[in-house]
Amino acid sequence: MIANQLNIPIMKVNFNVPLERYNGENLKDNEGKDVLAKHVVCNVLSLVSDATPNEKIDIDQLMHEIWRTAGDMELSPEDVVTIRKHIQVLPVSTFVPLYKMLG
Repeated sequence: MIANQLNIPIMKVNFNVPLERYNGENLKDNEGKDVLAKHVVCNVLSLVSDATPNEKIDIDQLMHEIWRTAGDMELSPEDVVTIRKHIQVLPVSTFVPLYKMLG
């Protein structure tokens, strides 16, 4: 995880929640299981190719932390910026709920 060099408060986020569709129903995968925020965020981050080697290492550490954390996890402002940057490739139905989770 990238160090908080801006001295801005840490944000707590729970990525273990299902994403909701526009009609309030949970988003489902092809097997009918709820799609959790951590699934989408980790999948998107795992595809990042336009980063420096050090950024890729930081992203990998962030993905592992997101995946392993069962409840609220602390995100630095830099982590929030990283996630927001890379989720922009997502369609509206998944981008917006994730963006809102990140304040």
